[in-house]
Amino acid sequence: MKLLKLFSRYPTYIFVGGFVTLITVLIRSIVGIIIEDDTTARYMSSIVLAYIIGICLSFLAHKSITFKVKREISIVQTLNFIAIHFVGMSITLLVSTTLRKYFLDEQLPVELSKMLAFAASAFMVSIITYVLKKYMVFGKY
Repeated sequence: MKLLKLFSRYPTYIFVGGFVTLITVLIRSIVGIIIEDDTTARYMSSIVLAYIIGICLSFLAHKSITFKVKREISIVQTLNFIAIHFVGMSITLLVSTTLRKYFLDEQLPVELSKMLAFAASAFMVSIITYVLKKYMVFGKY
């Protein structure tokens, strides 16, 4: 029963996070085109920039929609939120570049490979970050 309670807001989290992730994936693709991310360093740079924008969108959306927090969030909670996203971004960087290098780049067109690798790793990270945000940022909401 505790597990059910733990994940009671997860469907909303996935919906909101999925929407934010979709926007972030599109932003990453647009940034990638603008900076011509034809190298691993530029690809990773496009991920970092997209993640920063995604963190801001995610914070606002999860605070108001997923966890319905009405009170102010402390600086510590905000820093926890940012730290959780940087951990998520690090995992995303590692997983997405690994997926591309060993699986996707040889099987798919490069742009599709970039998009799918980022989207798949970001979705995987959502499960980890949900639990961390629920307890470290938004409390028992």
